Amino acid sequence: MMRSKEGRKAVTLLRTVLCAVASLSLSEAYAASGCTALYGIDAAATPNIGWVNTDTGVFNSISALNGLTTANALALSPSDGTLYYIDRTTNNLVQFDTVNRTSTVVINSLYTASAVGATFDNTQSKPRLFIMYNDYTIKEVDTVSKSIVSNISINITGRDSAGASISKTDATNAGTTTTSGDIIAFAGKMYLAIDADRGVASSGQAYYMDFGTIPAVGATSITNVDGTAVRLSLSGAAMAVKSVNGISISPLNNAVYLSYTKTGGGGFGQLNTANGQITDLGTNSNGFTDLSDCAVLPDVPIVSKAFSTTPNSSPTTIRTGQNATLTLTLSSGNPSPSYLLADLTDSLPSGVTVASTPNVSTTCVSSSGGTPIITAAANSGSVTIPTGTRVPQSGSSCTVTLTVTGTTRGQKTNIIPGGSLRTTAGTYGSNATAALLVNDPISGTNVKRQRLYPNGTLGTATVNAKPKDLIEYCITATHPGVGYAPATAATITDTLEAPLSFVTGSATQGYGAGQDLKITRNGGTPSYQAFGTAVQGQKLTVSILPFNSANTTVEVCFIAQVK
Repeated sequence: MMRSKEGRKAVTLLRTVLCAVASLSLSEAYAASGCTALYGIDAAATPNIGWVNTDTGVFNSISALNGLTTANALALSPSDGTLYYIDRTTNNLVQFDTVNRTSTVVINSLYTASAVGATFDNTQSKPRLFIMYNDYTIKEVDTVSKSIVSNISINITGRDSAGASISKTDATNAGTTTTSGDIIAFAGKMYLAIDADRGVASSGQAYYMDFGTIPAVGATSITNVDGTAVRLSLSGAAMAVKSVNGISISPLNNAVYLSYTKTGGGGFGQLNTANGQITDLGTNSNGFTDLSDCAVLPDVPIVSKAFSTTPNSSPTTIRTGQNATLTLTLSSGNPSPSYLLADLTDSLPSGVTVASTPNVSTTCVSSSGGTPIITAAANSGSVTIPTGTRVPQSGSSCTVTLTVTGTTRGQKTNIIPGGSLRTTAGTYGSNATAALLVNDPISGTNVKRQRLYPNGTLGTATVNAKPKDLIEYCITATHPGVGYAPATAATITDTLEAPLSFVTGSATQGYGAGQDLKITRNGGTPSYQAFGTAVQGQKLTVSILPFNSANTTVEVCFIAQVK
């Protein structure tokens, strides 16, 4: 009686990694523009330039305008997102780079009166810049030739929407011959927040007025559209002259916003242009001097996400207890940055947590250029990018990366729901999705059967054989299936005892010529191959890859002869 040693299967796991990456394409058919935020200048001793959260009215400083004591007439170019303002001390026209947060003088001593507002006409190819002054004039400035191309007088005549006569302020009624306010352009028309006398003997009032079609280059005057001027009021009280200092229109919803003086500092609110009522949204303790406006609808910024490991594989896979890297990416097709209006939170799926050592890092910056505080507590179920984080301009992106751990077996789909990314350039409406497969470690099993060849029956019982008899051995390895790691290296190994020898197939023995090994996967049709280097002396070593959830059973058979 001859018996081979018990067969054994050795499965070697090198390292199993999986990562599925989901990228998202923009669903809204918007065009890139520089109108990516509503900016403002505050009235601090050293003024700051920053963006205003239209939800809350909160002013978020981007940069201090060092060396200045007052600045006004803020305008945002729709073509590239460059800001322009007037240094009221020198009357210089200055441009501000919202990416690098630096100022450069464009024109020295532009005009002697005090600038109170500015706007572009929203032509993207070569936008026209209009600057409003407190002496009821507007200067159109060519920023390329660096010259004034139109000197425009502002005329106020006729009646307001309530039927009262209106005119420019004068010393008798309003106590002043100058105006505060601002200017916006929208849909080919020009609108002003401006001071005017109402009636013969009344004091001055702040108004919102329609001045009709944007004037052509070289125009000398504009006049309000009779009957359209509405008095501005806050909490039922009319706004006095010198109280309104900024006006802006959002390209996202065409809402009109105002900045103004009020108790406690500067107010920011939304204007009902039909009746002049202001809904107060917030307070800036330093007050405002002006707001920018820009009405060309921008691209909506995008958030995308991915899981990865090193080395990477597709689909992305880890074993339970192992780590993967989660990467969140913020990007935009616009030429200028935008900013998060609200926290962006990614809630991890069940069975995935922030690792005990989160390893959080980011290339994103805050509104002021610092590093935003990313919240991702160890062993928690979420990561949060804070309000005010900057979404980079086109051609750039920023990322947040952290380490996560798979805690339970299964396919984990991580979704940031559409609507979660809310920015000054719009709300991203699509889901950001990534998948991570978490497997338990591989735990394959094997069974060895034998029989007298060719007429015996395969079984696990001992075979009684005499010299020259042939014995067929079949070893079956079984993978546990879905939810368990695929083997990166898997072999079946068997060693014959000395009285046995491997039979090489030929036309008269074994499985046939060149058919020394019979391999059957998942109970299907067998394939055959020669021993080759699989046999070394009395030892057989056969790779059974692929060995995974799609190839759960692999049977290797061979024939030996009793010497």
